[in-house]
Amino acid sequence: MAPSDSMDFVKEKVAPEAGIEPERQVLSFDGNNLSGNETADDVGLKDGSVIDLAPNTITVHVKNPDGTKVSVTMDPSKNVQSIKESIAPAVAMDPSEQILSFNGNPLLDDASADTAGLVDGSVIDLETKEPDDTINVLVKTPDGKTIPVKMKVSDTIESIKKQVSGESGIDVPQQVLKFEGKKLKDGETGEDAGLANGSVLHLDVNKAVSKKEAKKKKMAKLKQKAEGAWIEEKPKEYKYDFNPTPFDLTRFRAHFMVGDQVPMEMICPHDWNVKNFKVEILKLKNDTRFVKKYFAEMDNPDGLDIYAPGSDGEGDPLPDDIPVPRTSSPYAFFSVIRKSGY
Repeated sequence: MAPSDSMDFVKEKVAPEAGIEPERQVLSFDGNNLSGNETADDVGLKDGSVIDLAPNTITVHVKNPDGTKVSVTMDPSKNVQSIKESIAPAVAMDPSEQILSFNGNPLLDDASADTAGLVDGSVIDLETKEPDDTINVLVKTPDGKTIPVKMKVSDTIESIKKQVSGESGIDVPQQVLKFEGKKLKDGETGEDAGLANGSVLHLDVNKAVSKKEAKKKKMAKLKQKAEGAWIEEKPKEYKYDFNPTPFDLTRFRAHFMVGDQVPMEMICPHDWNVKNFKVEILKLKNDTRFVKKYFAEMDNPDGLDIYAPGSDGEGDPLPDDIPVPRTSSPYAFFSVIRKSGY
């Protein structure tokens, strides 16, 4: 360049290689910014002098937790707070809720882009501040494992158990949570229980519930073995499929639960109605100790309620005058309940 060439001339010459438009360039020499109309002679440039080039604006990219990016063009002297304010509409997040970090280091709101080391093309990570009512608690399991749980203080103890269940393999009904030696109730909130960030809860297993759950699983397997193709009951109508099927011979197996005891089985002719079924069940008192115990001193079949296959003792009992319902398999599974007062 000639000694009479201006700094604007220099900017135009370096723009293609630097990738920075002339109007975005800031030139400096010996720590002093150079204006566009100054010549090489004016600023004291000599052969071999080194001029520093920096953009007067930079474009940084803010990366959302979902991977999308928002670009911000800014003056490097502007602070991080200005970045938060610029992206707020695009990320639908108030500046006070934003946490910005660069290369794994959090950015302070009052730090300038220059001070923070941001340059043109820098990628900033955006995270969301946890609400003030969000806490992290630790649950210690019987086998020594520690499970971290993130929750709101308004969440219930049951919600903690649900999170722990997936990690520990312990079903919610089996869990007993204690905090500072006190057993916590499912309906209590974290606030009710006095939980705070870092609180440690201890998990015990209710063995009585474990046995009950094991029994439920056993019963579920028995139902599955008995085909499981239960006929859906239509309330009050009692409509079942009585058409013959490949399994529909002269009798079928009726599995039934007597109260909460073990399952029983009876061979039922197809012409029985529900009243016949009740009478025959009471006759089992002479042969089966479970039935004898449950129906002690009872001879009136009107004292029994029988519920349709698959109903698990819920809904309306079957009327006495309809045929004993059956399924498309040779199995059916009924619930038999003793009425109160009999």
